[in-house]
Amino acid sequence: MNSLTKALSVVSIAMGSLLLSSGPALASISTPDIVAWHEVGETNANWKCGTVTDHPAADGIRFRACIIRNEMDMAQAVLVLVNNSGRKVQIHGETNTTIRTSWNPSRKNLADVDCASSPLNTGFQVGCFSRTKRVEPSLSVKMRLNINGHVKTIEYSRPD
Repeated sequence: MNSLTKALSVVSIAMGSLLLSSGPALASISTPDIVAWHEVGETNANWKCGTVTDHPAADGIRFRACIIRNEMDMAQAVLVLVNNSGRKVQIHGETNTTIRTSWNPSRKNLADVDCASSPLNTGFQVGCFSRTKRVEPSLSVKMRLNINGHVKTIEYSRPD
């Protein structure tokens, strides 16, 4: 009886360890990182951006999708937002990045992020930056911006 109890204890500990060790890895695969918004100033030639879009939440709130790419084929998507509405708003967003190559026409990149829910005062321009990843020749992003409960989605493909 004593050896049966020991055997059951060993099996229980092993199963518990297995369950605990696999839990966090599974969660990190399906949940994008949550990143903070950062103030955006001047941009340079590495920045390519889509058209500026008005957000339906209020007059004076405008946003656009940008892709920053360097000479080493590393890139990141940026959701850029400016608030000139005259009032503070609550913002939340997300970026979804897709790489298309000649050998794989639709490959999902793991650079997707959730942009933290945050207040944004009037007069500020901020950006939500995805993770930096090595990219292929074609890169496109789809971004969603939620302001005070009003959601608008934009897409942009970098021409080079």
